[in-house]
Amino acid sequence: MVGRNTLDVAIEVRILEGEFFIRLIIMNFKITKSFIISFILTVLITVASFQLWFVFKPVPVSLDIKGSGKCKINIQLNKKDNNQFMKIKMSQKDISFNDLTHETFFVKKMIKPKRFRILISNLEPLNTFTLSNITLNNNVLLNDFSKFSIDGANFKIINDSLVISPQKERIEILYDKTLNITAPIQFEPELLLIIFILSFAVSFTLVNYLKNIKKNDNSKIDIIFLTVFFIFLLIPMSYINNEEISYAENRSLAKFYPIYTKQEGVNFNFGKQFDNWYNDRFNLRRFFISVYDTKNLFNKNWKTKKVIKGKEDWLFLATRASIESYTNATPFSEEELIRINKYLTGIDDYCRKSGKLFYFVIVPDKHKIYPEYYSDLIRKVNDDSKSKAEQIVNYLNKNSNIKVIYLKDILEANKNKGYLYDKQDTHWNLLGTYYGYLGIMDLISKDIKDIYIYKPKGETKWKEQGGLNGMLPDILKNKIEFYYDVPDVSDRKAKCDVKMENCINKSQKRNLIVYGDSFTENLAYYLPESFNKTQFLRKQGKLSPFGMNEADVVILEIVERFLPAELGIYKEEE
Repeated sequence: MVGRNTLDVAIEVRILEGEFFIRLIIMNFKITKSFIISFILTVLITVASFQLWFVFKPVPVSLDIKGSGKCKINIQLNKKDNNQFMKIKMSQKDISFNDLTHETFFVKKMIKPKRFRILISNLEPLNTFTLSNITLNNNVLLNDFSKFSIDGANFKIINDSLVISPQKERIEILYDKTLNITAPIQFEPELLLIIFILSFAVSFTLVNYLKNIKKNDNSKIDIIFLTVFFIFLLIPMSYINNEEISYAENRSLAKFYPIYTKQEGVNFNFGKQFDNWYNDRFNLRRFFISVYDTKNLFNKNWKTKKVIKGKEDWLFLATRASIESYTNATPFSEEELIRINKYLTGIDDYCRKSGKLFYFVIVPDKHKIYPEYYSDLIRKVNDDSKSKAEQIVNYLNKNSNIKVIYLKDILEANKNKGYLYDKQDTHWNLLGTYYGYLGIMDLISKDIKDIYIYKPKGETKWKEQGGLNGMLPDILKNKIEFYYDVPDVSDRKAKCDVKMENCINKSQKRNLIVYGDSFTENLAYYLPESFNKTQFLRKQGKLSPFGMNEADVVILEIVERFLPAELGIYKEEE
């Protein structure tokens, strides 16, 4: 009893002592001018950093896929309410599925998406499969498949499921209606408290430091300098660009990787990754780049990350692959040539056994036809006899039966007829493409004697495409529009779809399939005149027999700078 009373008394004494000290702190606490300024600075810093403690979580997108095989699925959410999908965020992964598989994707940094689509590629095998239970944000079920449109496949709707039969290597599934969803919110009160306390500590220390500086002329200069310095420190972080793609620079921006996740643990590359992410996104980045680019106005020769200025307003691609193609600095090794030969021979053997003709076409880079306009900043390491294109052609001619053509010779022979490439674009124009077409048809006519070769009826004007000019900052862009004399193809007989990917010409009898890159786009004005059915496909990875069934002729086209990356052989075989 006595011990219990003693304990109660001790507790009361401690409580009274605590109240005394709290009252003492409150009585001695004064709201000073330094405190007010520090508190205001703390609030401003905390608000400026709201993206760290008040964020929108990724939008979850889940679906069920039924079938067998593997594919790449790319989920895209569009910020704008249109089908152009220029303001997108995406999430993609390679999946393997057997019977019924449930997959969930997380699309980051998309607050209020308006449109939704699914891109499916690298499907193996190319069999019919089923999609169902497409759910956005965990609560929006898109099960009315009559509101979807599909390109690259035939489809049927059966029991709230989409049964898809592939017709192309790339399938686009578009939801045609407007979405009305908002990304889930994630609030981090602990992080908010930490940021607030640290901000106040720094602000209070800085304010008191400035307060205690002696009031003389030198100290005033120090105060001004420190104030301006810290303001400039805050400006870059006052706004963070959350876009994933820079259309001005024509590239993807660096992604953010957290310092720690439960799945991956500690990220030891966080420093470098954060530096790349911040350098791509800080406030006024485009302004500082434009200021930096103004120095190029005073240079006769200049080079940006994407474009090299040549002579007489000519522009050239400045990517590493393009420059190495010009310098011939990295010729193929014997082992690489053997693997290229093995891959192309496999395609050729399949075509021969199936009664088809296979042709491998290499389109020269623009600087190989017009080296006289190239920049003096870039020097050749080896002459063109050691270029990758020449190496491949010589090796295939000596070690295989593959029909290969490098179109450099025919383009060089006809460059006196007019401009074959646009001065401010990396592609050939309709005149250059026509001579490329003649080179291809000359090779094919050795196997098909009665093949029809199209001859345009006259000439017309071609407006400069200017793709490279569009990659430049505004201050460096050339405002002049260039026009060229090119073949008039208005009398073509072939009828093509809007994308110029599928063409029919009833006056011819053989079928053609072309696997290629952007240089095949202009070939669509000529090749369909020589064939009954012509299909153009963008090459992605290894070629597969799918789609070749109806073809009598198969062409694989690659522009020179993409050798060997676009052959799609190294990753699988290594």
